[in-house]
Amino acid sequence: MIIAIITNEYPPYIYGGAGVHIEYLTRELANLEKKEHTIRVLCFGDQNEQSDNTIVNGVEPDFKFPSQDLRHQKLFNTLVKDLVIAGSLQAADILHFSSYAPRSMSLSVSSTWRPWLAQHQWWLQRWEEFLRWLFMLEKAIYELGYELNNRPDWVKIPLKGIQQLVLTGR
Repeated sequence: MIIAIITNEYPPYIYGGAGVHIEYLTRELANLEKKEHTIRVLCFGDQNEQSDNTIVNGVEPDFKFPSQDLRHQKLFNTLVKDLVIAGSLQAADILHFSSYAPRSMSLSVSSTWRPWLAQHQWWLQRWEEFLRWLFMLEKAIYELGYELNNRPDWVKIPLKGIQQLVLTGR
């Protein structure tokens, strides 16, 4: 059985309880049933190691998503890493997400991901649309902050743009 673990925390880059949990979970899963199972960890970082039946591949892309406001850079970097991990994921019988608040769950996967993605190209197109929308929203929020600090009378312009983005998605 192939067990894939996706996490943003894995040794040596642990900063909380979720990372400790994943470290112990990985070790225990690797020792199950005389180490018959392959454990593949995809995580944030520069890790690249293999021992017995455990393979750890860190993701640290060279690409930085452009951002008008440096405060949003961490979100964009996380999204880029998520995309790299999603594209790197191979066949798995069990998939465990961790260290992602909205995705803290285990999911049983009965087939490989690649055929599913081939049949669901619409998802990738939607992802590109979402990233464009997110970029436009980030730009409008930046402009709102600028107008609030420099030209309060002009605040209605970025507010109208934000309203349009949120209500129509465009």
